[in-house]
Amino acid sequence: MRWLLALPVILLAAWAQSAADKPAADPSLLENSGKPMAPKFQCTEEDIQSFGLGCTEDEPCSIYMELSAFHPVRSQLFAAGNIHSDSSTLYSILLASGDGGKNWREAFERIRGASLDRIIFIDFEHGWITGQITNPLSRDPFLLITSDGGKTWRRQPLFEDSRAGSISSPYAGKASSPSQSPSRGRASLPSRSSCASAPCESCVTTVSQRS
Repeated sequence: MRWLLALPVILLAAWAQSAADKPAADPSLLENSGKPMAPKFQCTEEDIQSFGLGCTEDEPCSIYMELSAFHPVRSQLFAAGNIHSDSSTLYSILLASGDGGKNWREAFERIRGASLDRIIFIDFEHGWITGQITNPLSRDPFLLITSDGGKTWRRQPLFEDSRAGSISSPYAGKASSPSQSPSRGRASLPSRSSCASAPCESCVTTVSQRS
């Protein structure tokens, strides 16, 4: 069954607050009442300096939530994307719903300067989400990996050291393992068929280095 989702861009208000007061991923539920959902977000002083934001409590800057991927797994729905300003990607965001989309929660902590792009499951238990740091340029591609149907996720970098790059495609023909293009720093993941006969983790967490 194919699922369709209108990918929303939601306007949030952001301003500075002390780093000590900054919340982690908001554990409260977001209710889908037919209006745009707005997860809690406030910029820290570090955010303002790093991303060049001009936020104050009197004049909050425009901040948006944009969802770029959606995937159903049994009774769970997952949506992934990022929170960004007019000029910079600020944090990744991963939402999950267990009641058909009526209520949503954040399923993984927000990653600073990152965006989540694709959600892929090879069965009801094993899946991953592609992402990378995007500020100021795409670098340090990573996967969020689950082996329990999305109940828990863990972050797995594709490179041991920091470097420019992105995941160019979630599937790469008949490739049996992820591969790296040294000229562009892109990592390609294996095909669905090559992962179907092996645990998801063994398929996606090793990057073959080419000289």
